[in-house]
Amino acid sequence: MIALSPKALLVVLFMSAYASAQSTRVVMKAKLAPAGSFNIEGNSLKGSLTKVGNTYRGKNLVLDLTGLKSGMDLRDKHIQEHFETSKFPSAELLEAEGKDGKFTGKLKIRGVTKPVTGTYEVSGKQGKARFTTKMSDFKIKKASYMGLGVKDEIEVEAEMPVPN
Repeated sequence: MIALSPKALLVVLFMSAYASAQSTRVVMKAKLAPAGSFNIEGNSLKGSLTKVGNTYRGKNLVLDLTGLKSGMDLRDKHIQEHFETSKFPSAELLEAEGKDGKFTGKLKIRGVTKPVTGTYEVSGKQGKARFTTKMSDFKIKKASYMGLGVKDEIEVEAEMPVPN
């Protein structure tokens, strides 16, 4: 079963890839059909975020998709299979820019590049980004297991350090 879109992870990189020793938490909420949901977390990303005036910018931010965890080993295995992490082990935010609580960017997953948008807020050195995305945008097959399926749209929230 799959719980998030690589697109979602890369948008998170826009806000979270500030080069520091501080930790980053990315949580994707996958809704199940007919009912229920589960979360997947990832924290292995590389890159940097800069701030000029009131504008945040990110470029070539990379997230390792092979380390995604949902709290259930079998589900984690299904996530890796659906993302085809043996062939596409990472997602990359090619570029992103955020100002006044909104951001846009170009996300590349599984060789597909798509525009992305979302919102963010910064408090001190901590930022939080929120957005929704669709797995189908990146040619990720619909996930289902034992009568349950994952809806195409994924909710993402990320908390991360940001530059002052």
